[in-house]
Amino acid sequence: MKKIKIITIIILGLLLSIALHELFHYLLHVNHIVGVEFFTHNNIVSMHILTPKGYNILLEELVAYLITVITMIGTVFVVNKVT
Repeated sequence: MKKIKIITIIILGLLLSIALHELFHYLLHVNHIVGVEFFTHNNIVSMHILTPKGYNILLEELVAYLITVITMIGTVFVVNKVT
């Protein structure tokens, strides 16, 4: 039973990390979205946005992946607390 609980926590942590990563992108560009496509180009969701000239998309991705890593580290702490 304990293994099922741990696996559930890991799956929820993974899903939360993905959701928070994408939510960050959405919140940054909520007013700049010009289109959304589903299941295209090997993506589940693809947002088309208008960004200002010189916008640093790499910095945005860095912060988004930092959110992902922090969420995953938090998941590891929760799993360790359960075990």
